[in-house]
Amino acid sequence: MKKGISSIICLLALVSASFLPTNAHILNQKSDEAAAIRELLLIHKKFIEVTSKGDSDGMGMLVAEDYTVIGVDGQKADKAKALEAVKKNGGVVVMEETDQSARLIDGAGIVTGMISWKAGPPENEVKGKVRFIEVWRKESRAWKLVVAQATNVVTG
Repeated sequence: MKKGISSIICLLALVSASFLPTNAHILNQKSDEAAAIRELLLIHKKFIEVTSKGDSDGMGMLVAEDYTVIGVDGQKADKAKALEAVKKNGGVVVMEETDQSARLIDGAGIVTGMISWKAGPPENEVKGKVRFIEVWRKESRAWKLVVAQATNVVTG
């Protein structure tokens, strides 16, 4: 009888263990997530580069068709309006990023950070700081920006 009970316990232990993820699986999952975050940060950097240069075509390739942005003035713009605004800036915006982070939530990429920016000729230069959040999703194996929002940072 003891042999039968210990056989059942061993069998249950083996069956239970087969449902647990292996350490290798956990490591691969973390490695895949880290790679996705690196890829997300690179595409975000590209987005900042093309928008600061006034490259609306480059921006158009990085944003989803249903892209929406809420600007520092609280106004909402769709993809067409956002591309038009970037084209109008003519590449005269200089941006410096700090406090950047990214994470994945259920397949969506979230990037946050702060940008110090300045635009215009030295005699008429305007500048400021904004905190931003971007929501990205994978479309056909490429990250596309879906929603962005910026808030002015008031320093006093």
